[in-house]
Amino acid sequence: MNKVNANILTSKTDKKRGMFILPSEAGAVITAFKDNPLEGFTLIVQRKPKLVQLFSGTTLRMSTRTCLFKGEIASLEYAIEEWSDAGKIPGQIICTDFLEADLPSSLYDESTGMLKEYAEKLCKVAGDTGVECTLDGERIFRMRSYTDDMSVTDAIIAHDNGNEIRTVQASMKAANKNIPVNANFDNDEFKDAPLTNPEADALVVPAGKDVKAKL
Repeated sequence: MNKVNANILTSKTDKKRGMFILPSEAGAVITAFKDNPLEGFTLIVQRKPKLVQLFSGTTLRMSTRTCLFKGEIASLEYAIEEWSDAGKIPGQIICTDFLEADLPSSLYDESTGMLKEYAEKLCKVAGDTGVECTLDGERIFRMRSYTDDMSVTDAIIAHDNGNEIRTVQASMKAANKNIPVNANFDNDEFKDAPLTNPEADALVVPAGKDVKAKL
């Protein structure tokens, strides 16, 4: 697993590449699950420039998406070798939103019926406001996944608690915080959820301490 040739895919400083693999702290490009060493995951990162409207004007920022790509270790090794030979990772990372009532059952604790701790962190938060996004009072959750099909698009659920977000924004503006102009956040303006448990399907992970994702 550690012998996989992925050097060309692991440089997050390569500005010509929008997709790359972020190795673990130990330098591994594939991490095996503790309860099943025959299966594991690799962390894929996608970066691209995006225009963002701020109170101070329009600015260009890097939009960063991250996700776990899971599978059998042998299959992951094969896929990464193919990507490395091609010199790039094909495809994209897509966002899929869920209302809390529609979340997969695997995100709930069987004994308590409550969402697992790491699943709570998948709730969409509007930028730097800290406000959870809701629709008719129900929280919206976001999961991300990798696909090699470029025709697949994001499945976004629009929130309707814009007034709550604007109230917090006004307070932040008064404190001279550099935040988005309004509450009409799109699919690249939400806080990324941290990785606390790799069991979740397509659980989002941060792209390193030096990359703060707002997806």
